[in-house]
Amino acid sequence: MEGVKHQKTIYALNGNKPTMNGHSGGHQKNYVAVNSDKITAAATAAVAGGDGVRRVTLAEYKQAAQCLAEAFADDDVARYFTEVPDRAHWTEKQKWDLHVSILEYMTYAHILKGLVLAAGSDYGCVALW
Repeated sequence: MEGVKHQKTIYALNGNKPTMNGHSGGHQKNYVAVNSDKITAAATAAVAGGDGVRRVTLAEYKQAAQCLAEAFADDDVARYFTEVPDRAHWTEKQKWDLHVSILEYMTYAHILKGLVLAAGSDYGCVALW
């Protein structure tokens, strides 16, 4: 379309972000906003450092989902399902477990009918399509 300007997409890659309610799940992730023009450079650097981008398999869905759960721990949209009146009596652990379960389901479904990619041996970056 002529005359339409597209905004650059912001992606989350390595930089510190707190986890939900202190649940780290044994992984510490780093998140930083990266301009979409720099994604290619970041991917190239990851491959050069031995942390190449790869397709996630069904055997890895829980680890990939844990990365996403930590990344979206404080996200208002992700918390929409846990911070509702009918869950007011739930403990923070129950809410966290539901949050993780939702992301495990989403990750598993994307592996089956979409695409899930990860960078780094410890799932430092995970993407669902």
